[in-house]
Amino acid sequence: MLFTYPSAADAAKLYALRGTTRYFYVFIAGTRSESRNRGLCTALIRRCQEIAQREGCPIWLEATTAKSRALYENLGLQTTEVLVLGRGEVDEEGRTKVGGGGVSIWAMIWWLRKNDGL
Repeated sequence: MLFTYPSAADAAKLYALRGTTRYFYVFIAGTRSESRNRGLCTALIRRCQEIAQREGCPIWLEATTAKSRALYENLGLQTTEVLVLGRGEVDEEGRTKVGGGGVSIWAMIWWLRKNDGL
């Protein structure tokens, strides 16, 4: 899976960005378990949106869990593609399983908005 992920993500990014070459890429956003559900990731992404808005650039990221996908959707990101890694080889948690459904990763983008209050 690790070998197929970069090329799949790059292809999804290339397609979704529609020729845009300048963008922000949120590569990793994580929260320690004892600090979750306090709005830290929301604050981080909102700050990224403020900077991206000022710079005139979209934001690209890949959500690796359904919970993070929902959080990013609530912040205005749109899913452009669902990448499924390891289909037929692993389950949804990435554990080896012949015939497994694979691990879903949501390719997401936030486009600049006019008058959105950021």
